[in-house]
Amino acid sequence: MLRKLFYALTSILVLALVYHFGASTALSQSGAIIQGACVDWAGTGGTVISGVVGRTFYKYTMSGGKMQGDALGLLVPGTSPIIATSGAQPIVLLENGDIYSIRDGTQWVYEGNLIGALTPATQPTWGQLKAQYRK
Repeated sequence: MLRKLFYALTSILVLALVYHFGASTALSQSGAIIQGACVDWAGTGGTVISGVVGRTFYKYTMSGGKMQGDALGLLVPGTSPIIATSGAQPIVLLENGDIYSIRDGTQWVYEGNLIGALTPATQPTWGQLKAQYRK
């Protein structure tokens, strides 16, 4: 009787260990995540669809039921995630506020930062605060 109990407990322990070391969340196999997807209406020119996958800008034009386009082949500069794109003139907005565009078709050009400048992280001293409010 004790032997059967030992085998039952051992099998439960082995199953728990196997589950603990082998279980994982199921993930898709494509791995492609589209960042900054955008659909722009280009008037009579049709619809322009753009997005970034792995820092590569993709632009497609859909007109008359036909879809044309491909990757631009130029990697988007920076390391911050892309949050918005525009396909009419290739423009990307990064999460940190940086804006890049392609003007001549050969390279990305830094246009500026959406929020202007960085927020200063230095804290004022107690003397600076007192001087500021004594004015």
